[in-house]
Amino acid sequence: WIRPGVTAWMWLSEGFQGQRTESTLKKYVDLAHDMGWTYLILDEGWQPGGRGSYNGYFPFFADLVEYAESKGVGFIAWVLKEDLDTPEELDVLNDWAAHGIKGIKADFFESESVERIDGLEAIYQKCAEEHLIVNIHGANKCTGERATWPNVINRESLIGQEYGGVWCTNTTIWPYTRGVTGAMDITPHLYPTPSSSTTAAQQLALNIVF
Repeated sequence: WIRPGVTAWMWLSEGFQGQRTESTLKKYVDLAHDMGWTYLILDEGWQPGGRGSYNGYFPFFADLVEYAESKGVGFIAWVLKEDLDTPEELDVLNDWAAHGIKGIKADFFESESVERIDGLEAIYQKCAEEHLIVNIHGANKCTGERATWPNVINRESLIGQEYGGVWCTNTTIWPYTRGVTGAMDITPHLYPTPSSSTTAAQQLALNIVF
């Protein structure tokens, strides 16, 4: 049931509001389908309520899942790390899986403390039980845990596009340093931002090299 794949992502282009607008979500489902990509990330805002306040689903959500499935596209749902801290909080993953979610993008770990690493392990296990893939954002680098939890398909832990751009002083060495420990979630634009030191050709190559 573990399906690695390229993911469409619209946070940098559509922001919070794009995650809760049916027509925008369907537009990106169509993009993923047309490009032959496997997933679309539903980032912050995909459920009613603000950050850390998950109040069920928008009225269009069931139809959206059906539409995406008809296009062969699965959803990966963004979630705050602090909202998966206890066994009771982890139970939300049961409901998400039952509603057609294929994986999660858990965010804002920002520590290598024992508590955070134990929290990661609990998330991995619960997601494995629910047949959910995992993309860890805002966290330490990979340390070989995929040997135990092959559903953990990606991890950020680098200074990527969300920081305003990417720079060739980093991207040219990451495959030989950061990439040694596991997969990298690079999330590149096609065109470099004004502050980047890359070219459009290099931005495109990041998708392949990483």
